[in-house]
Amino acid sequence: MNPRAPRGIHPGEGRVFLALIGLIVAVGMVNAHRASAPTPPPANPLLRELPNYLDDPASGTRRMDELARRAKGRYEKLTEMEQRWVEGVTAGHGARMIEMRWAEMQRREKALREAKKPDVRGGSRPEGRSADRP
Repeated sequence: MNPRAPRGIHPGEGRVFLALIGLIVAVGMVNAHRASAPTPPPANPLLRELPNYLDDPASGTRRMDELARRAKGRYEKLTEMEQRWVEGVTAGHGARMIEMRWAEMQRREKALREAKKPDVRGGSRPEGRSADRP
């Protein structure tokens, strides 16, 4: 018999091998449990004020309009947390979005003001009658 030939596994080696396998399985189960645990709510209270635009796009749009109105189109007037939220919503185009939303609000408000102005051309004369005739 060749003295260098393997003779099999000794009982002590088998126990060590099984212990290592058991340890690997236990560590995997603990990590799997941690990965499947729900994430806790954000600790920062400001994050709770900002809507999840993926779950509720309408609330995200309303909040974006509020931020643009409050900042008057100037991105740098937003807080750091609000800037991060806007950047997340717009994929890095937050400053441009705030400017565009503000400009759109200004156009709408101007159109409303002009629609409410009285017609100075004809005043309150009935149609078909000119200002020359009594």
